[in-house]
Amino acid sequence: MSPAPNIDSVKWYHRWWFVLLMLLVVLGPLALPLLWKSPQFPRLVKIILTILMVLEILWLIVLGFTAVEATRRYFQQFQLALPSF
Repeated sequence: MSPAPNIDSVKWYHRWWFVLLMLLVVLGPLALPLLWKSPQFPRLVKIILTILMVLEILWLIVLGFTAVEATRRYFQQFQLALPSF
């Protein structure tokens, strides 16, 4: 295993705070390549963060389908016409 890189030699977009910001707040799964190219994270942390990001995306997909189904039931209950886009 190689030693941790010197903090001065790591580019700003590979620093741990920037990668976590992109993963959690801004880009989500689009920041995974940034995570895997960053030398500041050990392999185990990269694997764990990747799994967490995949689980988050699956959770958001389920939430989206749940919201669509709840909206459909709401419109049926009050006999409203569904908007067409």
